[in-house]
Amino acid sequence: MTGWRGRLWGVDSEDIDDLVYSEEGLFSQWSSNRISIPPKGYDSRGITGFAARREALGVGKSNVLHQVTGTNSDNFRAVKVSDQVGIEAPESVVIYRDTAFWLWKDGVYKWDSGGIECISDGKVRSWFTTSTYFNQSRFDDAFASYNPKTNTYDLHIAATGSSSEDRWISYSLTNNKWYGPHKTDA
Repeated sequence: MTGWRGRLWGVDSEDIDDLVYSEEGLFSQWSSNRISIPPKGYDSRGITGFAARREALGVGKSNVLHQVTGTNSDNFRAVKVSDQVGIEAPESVVIYRDTAFWLWKDGVYKWDSGGIECISDGKVRSWFTTSTYFNQSRFDDAFASYNPKTNTYDLHIAATGSSSEDRWISYSLTNNKWYGPHKTDA
């Protein structure tokens, strides 16, 4: 669930491919406000995450990213942004200065006014595409936060063979470099 345009947005409890939203400013009134996010019935996860930017609400599925645009119930619509990337870990989504960051199956992505870009390609791609560093079967459990002291996107992720998110990596928004993996006992 997320907030955008003065409304709450979430996933229908029965139809996991439908985006539902409240009336403006009335968070307990949902009536029949819904937008179907294709492809319907693709997998058992349905809508996997949200990225609420200023002018668009990103709605991710396992393999696709849509954006909802518009200002009210009369003109809200979902438009496909990419069928090459989705949101794997709902709690990995972080918005900083109208840029969304999140984890997908092959790395960390950012989405801003310039489009979608994989920011882990290059030197750290193998962190996400091999089983050497992280437990890929737990990617959907990863979580992230923005660290204002270091100006970093901090992603917490499970090490290979681990059943908990016991490693973290940082992406510096200042110099566009990756740091880690770091180990934590917390």
